Amino acid sequence: MNKPTNRCAGQIWTNFNYASCGKSAAYECEGKYYCKTHHPPTVFAKNKAKTEKWEQEWNQKDAARKAELAAAAEQKRRADCFPDLLEALKCCYDLGIDANLVPMVKAAIAKATGTP
Repeated sequence: MNKPTNRCAGQIWTNFNYASCGKSAAYECEGKYYCKTHHPPTVFAKNKAKTEKWEQEWNQKDAARKAELAAAAEQKRRADCFPDLLEALKCCYDLGIDANLVPMVKAAIAKATGTP
């Protein structure tokens, strides 16, 4: 049996316009014949694989970016607590701990640990 001598129905971009592929077609899809390069299920599978790879890379980069932002926010939160802690420690050092300083020390520690 002779193989059909059909030509690929795929279109390629060349010289600023579309032209027929021209390769001999061996794959049929929806009544048209295509070469392996332009066979619609093959094209779809390749595009899907590229998209999945891109999405995976994007999700990894996005997760890393979010982790960096969370770490920076935590570092800033802790840095904002330092003046209060330093003031509380200075008061404790200068005056010694008494009943009036306990709330200030507790508030500074709560702010530093992030607890109410």
